[in-house]
Amino acid sequence: MATTYTEQLNLPKHAPTDPFNIALINEGFDKTEAGILTAYRGRAAYNLLDNSNFAVNQRGKTSYTGTGYGLDRWRTNFSGDTVEVLAGGVTNTVASTTGGWHLHQIIDNGAELVGKSITAACNAAAITGALYLLISCRNSSDTEIEHASQKIAAGLNVTSLTVPSGTVYIRVGIYAYASSVAVGDSVTLKWAALYEGEYVAETLSDYVPKGYAAELLECQRYYYRTIGQGYGYCINASAARLNIPVPVMMRATPSVDNDSITFTCHNNGSNITATGFSVAEMHGASIRLNLTSDAAFTRYTPLVGYASAEFGFSAEL
Repeated sequence: MATTYTEQLNLPKHAPTDPFNIALINEGFDKTEAGILTAYRGRAAYNLLDNSNFAVNQRGKTSYTGTGYGLDRWRTNFSGDTVEVLAGGVTNTVASTTGGWHLHQIIDNGAELVGKSITAACNAAAITGALYLLISCRNSSDTEIEHASQKIAAGLNVTSLTVPSGTVYIRVGIYAYASSVAVGDSVTLKWAALYEGEYVAETLSDYVPKGYAAELLECQRYYYRTIGQGYGYCINASAARLNIPVPVMMRATPSVDNDSITFTCHNNGSNITATGFSVAEMHGASIRLNLTSDAAFTRYTPLVGYASAEFGFSAEL
């Protein structure tokens, strides 16, 4: 009798009068396993990285050069490195033969992951030279305890480890070894991810972006661009408080990334340029600045103010 098949998974069906056929039974097992694996890979695992598809760019540049943070939540450790922002990813180009971190992200919940397996993954659209996808577990002094790495090839790259005791920070991203790196080595990434659990390429869930709105709020916990408009009151003739709203409570009380700005204040019918400012504290979704003046404020009166230029509140790691 001819074998019939199910409509969805195309599994072989047997009539009660069919003779026993182990080949058809094994065929059914193989197709069932393939179907379950496909469904499993389509399930979105939670990504521990922020801005993992590089879509958030609050600083607004098309490329960044140098040490530190440029594209939100991503930093480099080399002064000559360039990070070019693309329509669907980034290109990181190396400018040093010294080994170390290039485009990478630091997360600070490492202690919560101790004893658990984690997997880093990235999708490389192009690669030149020898660069590695690296997970580095680090203690409170930011000294490495353990790492796992995978030399990056075009396509999907995956590496895993079990987070050891003492881990506080985890660095994930692009690393170069001095023995193999060359000036001009580069990698173009479509996305990067860090998942809880141990995966290989065949079992890794499909990458699913969190969505721009969710990613933006996560990034603004660490960095927020503002024109500094706020409200407050005068403590006395020489001191005032200016509260600047932020969209989300930041990771920690931030610093200001532009020391050259000044604040113009409207107080008791007068326009006053503050002689100085400092970040005092964070209250929920508001950052309080302390302003000073040459006895130009009116005590116990309200005040509004704004900055002379756009600046950033930074609570980066």
